[in-house]
Amino acid sequence: MQAAAAAAAAGKGAKSAKAPPAPKPKPDRLDKGLGLLRKLVYLAMFAAMATYFYARYRAGYCSHHAVAIYHEPDTDGQSLPTSLAELVERLRPTCKPCPAHAVCQNGSVVRCSHADYILRRTGTFGHEYECVPDTARRVQVDTLVALTMQSLRAAVGERLCASSTLSSSSSNTNDAAWIPFEDVRDRVMPALTHSLRWSPEQTAVYLPQAVADLLSETIPGVQLRGDGVHAHSDDPALLSDDDEFEGQVWITVTDPAFPLSCRVRREARAWLLQWWPALAGAAAVGIVGLVLRRRYHQRLWRRFQIEDLTNQVLDLLMEQDQIARDDAQQQEPAFLGIVALRDLFGKELGNTAGPRQWETIWAGVEANLAKDPNVRLITSKHRGEIMDSWQWIGFNSLKKFQRRAKGGAAGAASDAGDA
Repeated sequence: MQAAAAAAAAGKGAKSAKAPPAPKPKPDRLDKGLGLLRKLVYLAMFAAMATYFYARYRAGYCSHHAVAIYHEPDTDGQSLPTSLAELVERLRPTCKPCPAHAVCQNGSVVRCSHADYILRRTGTFGHEYECVPDTARRVQVDTLVALTMQSLRAAVGERLCASSTLSSSSSNTNDAAWIPFEDVRDRVMPALTHSLRWSPEQTAVYLPQAVADLLSETIPGVQLRGDGVHAHSDDPALLSDDDEFEGQVWITVTDPAFPLSCRVRREARAWLLQWWPALAGAAAVGIVGLVLRRRYHQRLWRRFQIEDLTNQVLDLLMEQDQIARDDAQQQEPAFLGIVALRDLFGKELGNTAGPRQWETIWAGVEANLAKDPNVRLITSKHRGEIMDSWQWIGFNSLKKFQRRAKGGAAGAASDAGDA
């Protein structure tokens, strides 16, 4: 036990007898100077960069439609080399290019150049601007333009239908298709905005843009004409009501919407204009055919009437001849006056056939009797009046045989026709 205690005491004495640590070397003055110089250089660079960006920020944006251009530096009278002068010129802060679709004045962005774009902040610290499309505005404007186009198509269609019914002149029809644009701008479009339930603020914003779109001549199907000159501009807000037009402007559409009745009339008219030569030819052929058919039937009817009247006159002549033979006192003449026979048959048949037809029929009867050898034309005196008369000089049996022969031939012809 004593030995162990003695050994522990000997170890503690040995530890306490070790040498103390060496002192640290003192920093050199040169090292202190370099470190300070390094910090000053970093500070100067940071200050230069901050000054550059601050000066560039103060320079702002270039004017409208302009870009930052570095001009060739003028080295006359300067001791700096050309390359160094160019470097200095390029390092000099200049304005930033104006953002796309923006209008810049006095180093700042004023607004977007077109109403379809809205101004929005961008950049890391939100101090830069850009113009982005205003989709909500574009949808509203396109809706108004589409409704206006529908109204125009209906109005032009009604005007064309009315003009085509009143006049067939092509010039009048073309003039009727054009509508004064003032009526569309002042009456049609405000009524459409009311139907869309726009507020007055929305109407004041969207209506000028829709008017500018219609006048831009970029919408398919729209045509403009007139002695007025349209003042084109990217921003309808820059145009006042007095500056938009100089004179009268007319508008129309190439695809008008016609009512159903008007479409039927136009299709019928177009069909007639396309096929009228064929229709006229067919109508002419039909009319000629009807006329020839009527004349043919009239000729057959006249021939039948002539034959029938000829037979009736022959029967009367035979009967008068028989009466004269049987008269013991010899008071009855053996002839019949031609005028008396004509008046007798003309009372009934003349009213049915007409004067011209009756003259033709009676002329045929006279021609048949003039060729008949059994009838003789004489000039007789009856009761003190001299007249042309017909007298039967033939044989009665031959007349009866002639009738039977004609009847048999007619029956044979009818049988052949039935077969």
